[in-house]
Amino acid sequence: MLRIILFCLSYLFIILNGLAQNIEAHSHAKLSAFTQKFILEKSKLNNNEQLNNEYSHNKSVKHIYVGALIKVNDNIQQQNIEKLGIIVGTKAGNIWTVRIPIDSLDDFVNLEGIDYIQIDEPIHQNLDYARKAVRVDSVHNGFALPCKYTGKNVVVGIIDVGFDYSHPAFYDTMGIKYRIKRVWEQNSNGTPPDGYSYGNEIIDSLEMILKGTDDKTSIHGTHVAAIAAGSGYGGNPNSKYRGIAYESDIVLVAITPQQSQWISGGLSVIIDAINYIFTYAESQGKPAVVNLSWGCTIGPADGTSLFSQACDNLTGPGKIFVIAAGNNGNDKIHIQKNFSKQDTIVNSFIVFDNNLPFKATWLDIWGDTGRTFTLGLSLFDGSEFTDSIYVKCINNMAIDTFLIGSDNDTCFLKISILPSDINNRSHILVDINCKTIDSLCVTVKDTVGTVNMCLGYVFGSRGYYGYFTDNNKPWATIGNSEMTLGEMATTKSAITVGAFTSKTNWTDPNGNEWSYAGYAYINSIAPFSSHGPSWDNRLKPEICAPGLTLASAINSFDTSFLPDGSQYFYAVCKYTNPTNMKD
Repeated sequence: MLRIILFCLSYLFIILNGLAQNIEAHSHAKLSAFTQKFILEKSKLNNNEQLNNEYSHNKSVKHIYVGALIKVNDNIQQQNIEKLGIIVGTKAGNIWTVRIPIDSLDDFVNLEGIDYIQIDEPIHQNLDYARKAVRVDSVHNGFALPCKYTGKNVVVGIIDVGFDYSHPAFYDTMGIKYRIKRVWEQNSNGTPPDGYSYGNEIIDSLEMILKGTDDKTSIHGTHVAAIAAGSGYGGNPNSKYRGIAYESDIVLVAITPQQSQWISGGLSVIIDAINYIFTYAESQGKPAVVNLSWGCTIGPADGTSLFSQACDNLTGPGKIFVIAAGNNGNDKIHIQKNFSKQDTIVNSFIVFDNNLPFKATWLDIWGDTGRTFTLGLSLFDGSEFTDSIYVKCINNMAIDTFLIGSDNDTCFLKISILPSDINNRSHILVDINCKTIDSLCVTVKDTVGTVNMCLGYVFGSRGYYGYFTDNNKPWATIGNSEMTLGEMATTKSAITVGAFTSKTNWTDPNGNEWSYAGYAYINSIAPFSSHGPSWDNRLKPEICAPGLTLASAINSFDTSFLPDGSQYFYAVCKYTNPTNMKD
């Protein structure tokens, strides 16, 4: 069965099944592909019905809110936004963060003064010898430098989840002075920071220590924060496990998801977090460095997204943003195709991540500026195609459709089409939920220009990828792991950091030896570290740092790392403070 869906400027013709909406026909603002997908799904819900768990959202007593980044122009009137119950957060130049009641979204997209609306895309989570490997010990001692550099009089901000506020690593080297100055738990109830309408800010050190943690099931934030700023207190006399900026002030922003409402942090709350940390540092007259070790593989990897523009507007002298390159160096989730009149087609098959309890992914395809392309999606039973659909990227459109496999089961497709997205590139995003046993083939056609295709999916604050394969067909293409940096990691003003291997062996507290030898090699790029360059051929990542077999603090509230826990073999050192600070 073949279905062709053509989008023309003058009319819409749909053959066979499918629900399509010309969403932007009456809106003033351009809508991102994820926003189109959101509006398509929202149209099927009652006001209080649960949103699809792919979206970053939260609830109040009266409303379900969804976060977004918007690009405004000189005609914007903030009072018109606020009349709709929409809450404005950070203003990073002409890029604003907003929280939108979903029942106000239809009116919001028609407001004058807004050029672009990007509903939050979800993101997911992506350290002894390392100090010597990168010569940090020399920097701490001021070797061949004007002075010692230890992080003193600098604010280090960490945006993450799984912080242990009472960990001795966040005291000074003597275990006396507490260095965490501010905590913003973005999804806790309480008193929000000035200028924001959500979360709980903690400014009292005793309250932080008594609270203990933002999440008892994660160690990620503690591990990252101690790498960046841990004091090494409780280690051996030469502070073997000391962090990089061990005398810095620390600000923590916890982006802990509330699983009953949403699955992950979104881009707008990250911008709010960056601005919050910079604002505090500025109030203290100190420079700041903000670290984020989260990301997502979908989105434009060319530094043009609203997130990237907002970062560019917020950063500058004394305001540095650092982001992890990502962990997709082993994942064949990317295909780049250069078309010509003699080479007009690329085919590949999608293999879904088997760690998910269902077969789902997002397929993100970006073409060149001013170019269109045709996308085909087909089910293949091993010998022939059983059902197909083709769409051409020439009109803003969102489609809800499906394919039927040889087993009479279904592959559901939500297709968002933008012939000219924020960077003027043609763009199609496909949300795939596949029930059939048939393979899914992707076909892209054009006669000139380049397309980049990526796979990625976020569920429960974790990334799932799958891969592109040729399915043993000579006419199909295998995916690659090149250009696997996501939208956030290609931000022009960001320092993007890849991972190299400084160590492959460790000994657990029971004296057992463990090793990554054979998987990774000393002083080589870690196999998992995502590859550049950006799509516009900028050098990304700019630098690599130790990122495998790295010893750092963990969240002591996560019981899986206790002596009888399932993860205890990862531990290398145990310390119990006699004054009852946590291990």
